[in-house]
Amino acid sequence: MQIFPFIVVVWILGVGLYGIITSRHLVHQIICLIVVQSSTYVLLLAVGYVTGGVAPYFYDISQKAPAVDPVVQALALTDVVVEAAVTALLLSFAIQAHKRFGTLDPQELSSLREGWNDAALPGWAVILLLCCVTLCAAAVLRAGLGVFFGVGDPPGEDLDQARETAEETGETDAGRSRTPVTMIAPAAVLAGAAIVVGVLGWYGLGATVEAGAVRFQDQAGYIATVLDGVHVSHPVAPFPAAPADVTVTAVATGLATTAGAVAIALLALYRRRLGLRLRLGNRAVALAEGFQSGVVNDYVTWLVLGLACLGGMLALIIR
Repeated sequence: MQIFPFIVVVWILGVGLYGIITSRHLVHQIICLIVVQSSTYVLLLAVGYVTGGVAPYFYDISQKAPAVDPVVQALALTDVVVEAAVTALLLSFAIQAHKRFGTLDPQELSSLREGWNDAALPGWAVILLLCCVTLCAAAVLRAGLGVFFGVGDPPGEDLDQARETAEETGETDAGRSRTPVTMIAPAAVLAGAAIVVGVLGWYGLGATVEAGAVRFQDQAGYIATVLDGVHVSHPVAPFPAAPADVTVTAVATGLATTAGAVAIALLALYRRRLGLRLRLGNRAVALAEGFQSGVVNDYVTWLVLGLACLGGMLALIIR
């Protein structure tokens, strides 16, 4: 394996990060972010390159011929589309900032710093964000409970696909009756870490994180510390520090979103047993299931559409 492409990746990444840290122009920072994103293209090309490899189509060539990995090609295509969508979204934010404040210098956006807190968000935006969080958590719970623990109704399967699956033979027959530890351990570690962080929030961790966030938001002090080694004893944050204490509203919001996510996940897992297909209609259910086609191009399309909707919502908020 050649190491030169990976050296190029590190160099491009370093140049982009240096520009993001030192630039005082939003458009320049967006361009530097594009440079950082370009390093991932080179990384994917380096990982998927095969000397003498051909496209992964074996219609008229031998199946033993070396071929490039099609998954890497799909990831590269997805990377390009996502980068274009994110760039368009960030440029729209920069245009809105210039129209509203008359500058693209992050240090001069004083009007944006004053008076901004959680209460500045419109009520409909808060509700929409909570709904998005609930739906995302429900999707993760549905997949986790169904895949790892076998909860819910068995998924419907096409007869031809079931016949082809039955004809396949596995490399081993051991360990098929239980979920491998390597699949359960990451989820258990992440859940345990989340619980530990939540508990430590009652014992001063929130104030420590808040102080670190204030120091990180002080861009001038951060640049002086990273590039010149200057110790900033009193960092200045662009926004007033919010209280880091656990509030009743935060706990109620967390419990409500968790309960909603669990309810939606269970309804999705047991929809056949509850007869939801008949209530919704076969055509509506088929249309909803058709969105999950498994094709990378469709996923990229929905991702771009989601970013466009998110950008439109945020543009309305900062308008």
